[in-house]
Amino acid sequence: MEEEQNPNLPTPRQAAILRPPNRRHRASQVNRRWLPHGEINTVAMPWVDFGQDIVAILAGNGIRHGNRFVVNEREYVLEGGGRLFPVSGEGLIQLGRGAYIALGWYNDLGVTGAVEGQLQRNGVYEAERARARDVWRVLQAWRQRQG
Repeated sequence: MEEEQNPNLPTPRQAAILRPPNRRHRASQVNRRWLPHGEINTVAMPWVDFGQDIVAILAGNGIRHGNRFVVNEREYVLEGGGRLFPVSGEGLIQLGRGAYIALGWYNDLGVTGAVEGQLQRNGVYEAERARARDVWRVLQAWRQRQG
């Protein structure tokens, strides 16, 4: 009797082109030069291991729905060119356009009055800046623990 293939394995084409998310999806690497893509931008905290998630996807150790994969409590979409992008889940944070922009400023220059003034002049609402500051503070605490 022939063994049935795991339906959660990526297709041969998916497996051949699968690449990790772009650096712009790493919360710690967002900077002022990177513009948000779309209204919602998902960033991963530093402890999210994209490599481990890719290994699990390639092994069929998640759930696959077409080009969507759920693995290690995180959801990804495989774009046509083979790049994964994170959607939601453990260690992933969804930011609006303004919060993504603010996080780039905070990562580059810190949370200062000058940065806050510039973001306000650029039309980034306080609620989005507050969201970005929360992420930035978690990043700062993580960096301090790393030594």
